Amino acid sequence: MVLARATPPVLPAPVVEAQPALDLVGSGTLTFFVFRVYEAWLWAPGGQWSEAQPFVLDLRYSRTLVGEQIAERSIVEIRKQGRGSDAQLESWGAFMRQAFPDVSEGDRLTGEFTPGGATRFYFNGELRAEIDDPEFGPAFAAIWLAPETSEPGLRRALLGST
Repeated sequence: MVLARATPPVLPAPVVEAQPALDLVGSGTLTFFVFRVYEAWLWAPGGQWSEAQPFVLDLRYSRTLVGEQIAERSIVEIRKQGRGSDAQLESWGAFMRQAFPDVSEGDRLTGEFTPGGATRFYFNGELRAEIDDPEFGPAFAAIWLAPETSEPGLRRALLGST
């Protein structure tokens, strides 16, 4: 993992309309061995992340990945952190398999998180899916932002503490 060096992308217009006061918190790059997987940016009001306020996590992919595999890996990471019941994990997995398309280099997936409310996913700036489950957003965002993440270096970079 290295710090993202790319210029932060412009957030999708519907996100900016719904959350006009977002500032960049931090950014980083996920690598697997020597392969860059994606660059990530975290946005929150005043540039300070808190699970108690709206935030956006924006990923720009550097390689081709199958949407179903992204969903399955997400469930593995959520399960490793002990979040969600078996029924929730099954439901969330079904939602993510529908929500996450196959991605190629340069594609963006943007997650907009509203505490206690809906989580929206945008693909290349267009709304792709929404889930109105107040437990899903925190469990999904924990993949990157919880102290128990499998990528602590990326977490530090996203939180601006590297």
